[in-house]
Amino acid sequence: SASASAPASREINRGRQRFGETMSLEGIANRIIALSNETDIKDLMTFLKTQEPRLVKTKEKHLYDLLGRINPRDHCLAYIRIMSVLTKASEMKNYAAFAQYAGILLIEGNKLSKDRGRVYQISKAFTTVQIMDDPKAGIVPLKRALDEICKAGSKHKLTPLHSQYLELCILSKCYDTASQLIAIPMYEVESKANGMTMTDYLAYYYYAGKICCVLQLFKEALEFFQAVLTAPTDNYVSKIQIEAYKKYIITSIIENGEVNFPSKQAVSAKVVQKCRDASSALSSGVYELLKKGCDDDFKELKKRKNAKEEFESDENWGLVKQVFASITKRKIKKLNKTYVTLSFKDISDMTDLKDADEAEEFVSKMILDGDIEAVICCKDRMVTFRNEHKRSAAELALCLKQKMDEALVLGEMLKDLDRRIQLNPSFIRKQKNSGTSRKGTSESSGLMGAMTTMTTDTTLQEVIEKSKHER
Repeated sequence: SASASAPASREINRGRQRFGETMSLEGIANRIIALSNETDIKDLMTFLKTQEPRLVKTKEKHLYDLLGRINPRDHCLAYIRIMSVLTKASEMKNYAAFAQYAGILLIEGNKLSKDRGRVYQISKAFTTVQIMDDPKAGIVPLKRALDEICKAGSKHKLTPLHSQYLELCILSKCYDTASQLIAIPMYEVESKANGMTMTDYLAYYYYAGKICCVLQLFKEALEFFQAVLTAPTDNYVSKIQIEAYKKYIITSIIENGEVNFPSKQAVSAKVVQKCRDASSALSSGVYELLKKGCDDDFKELKKRKNAKEEFESDENWGLVKQVFASITKRKIKKLNKTYVTLSFKDISDMTDLKDADEAEEFVSKMILDGDIEAVICCKDRMVTFRNEHKRSAAELALCLKQKMDEALVLGEMLKDLDRRIQLNPSFIRKQKNSGTSRKGTSESSGLMGAMTTMTTDTTLQEVIEKSKHER
């Protein structure tokens, strides 16, 4: 009986070793290397799943030793799984080692799109570590991971990586680098199942608006801040939306001279009300005073002793100073429409500038920035205004082509989305269940459509007949 039980015992041990129950870390690494090919992907994923409970209990140092035995280029999926275990650790001790291995994964990993949820989890922990250590060092790994995931999917899909990348760019003051990403319009959003949250969505558009403000792209900044305010948050307001509300007020005054919030159809009145109440409670009403936009209100704001401190605490003082400058610019632009020639003394009297010297300096800067078309006569200290430069036909054609290309891309994406919805089993089931009611609706809508077509055709025929009589 002993001889009969020995083969059975050996078979059980071989089975346990096959599923990794008694395998050493070196054995796990060898098994990962053996299964890391296209034909054994399913077996690799099964093996990693059975090993995960053990890896969770493994010491941090031993996990790094295991990572050192494999590489993310040849064993990407296993590398992601092990790094994901490290992010779940309650107390990560070696932050430098984590940043090093995570950076290698994000740069060299060639199958990041196969396990996006865990990649986003790793990148979030990596971003947190880099913020504490060196934000600039994390820009390249995140950009490489972003390119890899977009290459497998779409560059127009918003992911958690987008907001993480912009956050590091802002902390590193690499605004031009970030501008290349925010120039790409976003038409899709990563699924919640893969780790996308509302915070990721709001943070991306908020950071993009801040970057546009630094680059003096206030029109684009308004669009990004508006996206934060119009996000469907079920009337709950986050801190990001409150900050976006403050910056929206300032940016709107700089760009348009007044504050115009999106229509009630686009943004909930409750969201705007809660943002207003929160900003007033936190900043003693300075933003509401700024929002009024009258010269007297601006003068009162300048006199307030605590106004500067409150704007600085929100990191908005630089923008507020541009508000005061934009008011003067707008006044000078009005003079451009009324007068042909003016002295700098006259300009200083008609604006808030102190004297002719400050007026000359201000007007010179406006000419260099392209805000106005004018010529300065240094001898007489006079400025002669010219008609504003109009865009050429070639510039307009190029702009129109870009917009048309964007519309075509969006149209194709909508067609693909419509096709996927039509083939979705749950949608087909719902269509069958509501077939009777839909039939009645389609008949009535078809009748209304026919009546509309008849009315349009009749009106068109009347116009044609009338034009013939006039001839």
